[in-house]
Order: sequence, then C-alpha cells, then structure tokens
Amino acid sequence: MFKGLAENFRVIAFDSFSHGANTKMEYCSGLESAQKAEASLIEWYTEFMASIDHILPEKFNMLAMCSGCYPMGLYAAANKHRI
Repeated sequence: MFKGLAENFRVIAFDSFSHGANTKMEYCSGLESAQKAEASLIEWYTEFMASIDHILPEKFNMLAMCSGCYPMGLYAAANKHRI
C-alpha cells in the first residue's frame, strides 16, 4: 500500500506509540488510570506531529489505524485547517 501511495504522495510511516523501536513514556500506565494512559497517548502523538511538522506540507491527508485513530482524530480535529 505504501509503495502505491508513495508514487504520487509523500508517505510518512512511523513506529506508533510503544510499538517496536520507540519507547513508552515512563509515566504512562493504564493500570494507574485510563485517563492518564489516554492523556499520555495523546501527548505522544501531539509531540510526534510537532517533531515532523517541518517536513509536512501546509495541508495533508492522514491515515491511521487501531490505537492511532483516536489520538490522530483529535489532532485532525484540532488542526482542521491543515487536514
């Protein structure tokens, strides 16, 4: 899928929060509270998007799946002018 998209679009595929090579924030624990885990997840995605903002065009499309849908949806809702 990424190869086909990359023929006509810039594709950024990242290793999602606490999967694979990246790390989960020390203070994020769903065992402590669901609210804290949710806040940590949203914080991670917000900081990630800020870190790649310099390579993003003014307007762009987002694709997300599984756990990425909720935080990326919140990002999209807060940045409607860019999505």
